[in-house]
Amino acid sequence: MGDLQSVGTRFELRPHLANVAPLDVLYEARVVSVQPGVGGMLIRGYEEYRGGAVMQEWAVTPLESVIGPDGLCRWNFSV
Repeated sequence: MGDLQSVGTRFELRPHLANVAPLDVLYEARVVSVQPGVGGMLIRGYEEYRGGAVMQEWAVTPLESVIGPDGLCRWNFSV
């Protein structure tokens, strides 16, 4: 689980709400498909591995939402 950010043709996965270096980077990334509703998306690109590049696909899904005791809808980060 983390925050996905796009920077040009790069997608970076970072720890949630952290201002640190990315955990993983997908280069020359493209969105392959977007699921209807809140189903998520499939992203394809290249990850660096031992000085080379390996094609990868990332399946990205949103967090489920929950209604708090105050009646407000929030993301469920406890998953």
